[in-house]
Amino acid sequence: MSSQISNVNNYAMAPVFPNPYISRKLNNMDQAQVMKREREDWSRLYHKTLKGVETMIDMQRKLTQ
Repeated sequence: MSSQISNVNNYAMAPVFPNPYISRKLNNMDQAQVMKREREDWSRLYHKTLKGVETMIDMQRKLTQ
C-alpha cells in the first residue's frame, strides 16, 4: 500500500502560469478589440459623413427647384 502512495507524486509539474500561448492569445484578443473599436469608429464617421453629404444634396435640390 505504501508503494502505491509513494508512486502517486513521482512526476514533475510544469508551471501553468504564465503560459505563453495564453498570454499571446490574450494579447491578440486585446488587439482584436482595439481594431474592432477603431473599425466601429470609422464606420460611425463614414455614416455620419454620408448623412451630411445626403443632406447637402437634398438642400441643393431644394435650391435649384
